[in-house]
Amino acid sequence: MKLQCKRLLLKEKRLVGCILLISLSLIVLFNDGSIYTTCDHRPIIQTRNFQKSHQNPAADVLLLGYMRGGTTFMGEILGIRKDQFYVYEPLHRIAKYQYFKEGFVCSMTNASCLDSSGNDTEAIDILRNIYNCDFNTFQKIMLPWQFRKVNSTVLSDCEHRDPLCWHQILLPCFTSHSRVSKVLRLTVGLASRLLNSLPHLKILHLVRDPRAIIDSRLRGSGNTTLDEIKSLCQKIKQDCKDSLQLQRKYPGRIRTIFYEDIATSPMEASKVFEFVGFASEMNDFLHINSMIHSSKTEGVYTTARNNSEQTARKWRTRIPWHVIKWTNDECSDVYDLLGYPQLRSHEDLLNSSIPLRT
Repeated sequence: MKLQCKRLLLKEKRLVGCILLISLSLIVLFNDGSIYTTCDHRPIIQTRNFQKSHQNPAADVLLLGYMRGGTTFMGEILGIRKDQFYVYEPLHRIAKYQYFKEGFVCSMTNASCLDSSGNDTEAIDILRNIYNCDFNTFQKIMLPWQFRKVNSTVLSDCEHRDPLCWHQILLPCFTSHSRVSKVLRLTVGLASRLLNSLPHLKILHLVRDPRAIIDSRLRGSGNTTLDEIKSLCQKIKQDCKDSLQLQRKYPGRIRTIFYEDIATSPMEASKVFEFVGFASEMNDFLHINSMIHSSKTEGVYTTARNNSEQTARKWRTRIPWHVIKWTNDECSDVYDLLGYPQLRSHEDLLNSSIPLRT
């Protein structure tokens, strides 16, 4: 009896699997994708080649930023809508504390860079394939936890290596109006390669005060170094310069935004929605407002900031003064470039009348 039940359950599961695959195949077929027609759990999708309709102006979005720089908060804002497919840190598996720039792989903890040996091109190919909903890339590179909207039942199936798991994860990639990914391990200059091959992609470059970033890292790791601060500020400076150049080359497709603005005003988030073609709805506004003004206690590694307005300001009351001095020495030109106050004394640091950005 037990053997019969197991066989029956297996047949039912295979039937559900075939139905899922056929549904997915039809979606891809109607969107000019290339497919396989098997039902044996082999990859059925080669590429996604959506023809964007005039009724759906929403862009695919690449969110670039810095570790502990507010990208998780911003990613949650972009990914809260039901019509978005949100991928979290797709390059995490190939570069944990490194980032890629043209021809090089660089350390996040010091200012050193090494020849990338082609890994920078691999990183770009991974992202391109993700926006094209390429099944093989998802299965080889990604882990289930990186799909933040996947329900717990599907995640449980994935943990038990159920082959249907990836088909269930991938289906929303095709049905969603927009695909969003949050990436820390890439420079703006290197990411610009994607703008030619992905005509519906827009890049958001999120910047935060380097002192606030270092303070947040301190609370996670307990220490920092002058080399780490130097690496951070060099990358921010180059990214901002590249962003300005790319805005001239690709008007309307890349924008630098500021964590401090988003975290203190829901209307700033609405402007971001407008830039990427997301329709602003009242539910979105209310949700964003609750994220900004929540009274919950903030955790060090929460996926979304609790009371982000308070988080944007709190670093000034707790960051060690010697770290401020180090950061000021390495990042003074970044402050001038981006409108952050210099804060040259303890009095300036604790003076709440000095704005987060001037």
